[in-house]
Formats: sequence, structure tokens, C-alpha cells
Amino acid sequence: MVYIAQWDEFSVSSERLFLSSPLKTRFSFKYRAAEGAFVLKVTDDKTCLQYKSNLKSDIRKMEALNMRLMDLMTTREPDVDAEEDAKDGNAVSQ
Repeated sequence: MVYIAQWDEFSVSSERLFLSSPLKTRFSFKYRAAEGAFVLKVTDDKTCLQYKSNLKSDIRKMEALNMRLMDLMTTREPDVDAEEDAKDGNAVSQ
């Protein structure tokens, strides 16, 4: 499987994927101790997005994305602005 190299691209694509199929999208996080790296994976079984990094600075970004996706997954009605931003291709920052 292919990894997305840029964090911003992965983050925006992950939110778009979730907003396009919220009932089928899954998000997973795996730490590979042997490599000292973490791997993020977002999939809806048709599209699989992956990001891999060993940078400490990316951990904060991962936490922010995790909180954003959890917020979207637990909210009954997703934020209309977030949906419009995802459709327009604008990054959502918090």
C-alpha cells in the first residue's frame, strides 16, 4: 500500500473520506517500535489512506487529527462548515 508523504494532504484527505462515507470509515493508529515510527490509516474499504512518520513534531498533528475525527464520528450532525471546507478542498485547522 502507498503512503501519503505530506501531512496536510493526508489530513485533508482523511476528513474528506470520512465526510463522504461516515458509516464505513475507520481510523487506526499503530506504533512500530522496531522502526521508531507510527503509522496512521484511514479507510472505507474502497480507499485506503496511510501516513508514516518518526518525527516527534508529527505526534501533535496526529493528536489533533485524531480529536477532529473523533469529534466528527461522535457528533450526530457533522459541522456544516467542515463539510463545505472538505468539499472545497480547504484544510480545517484547530
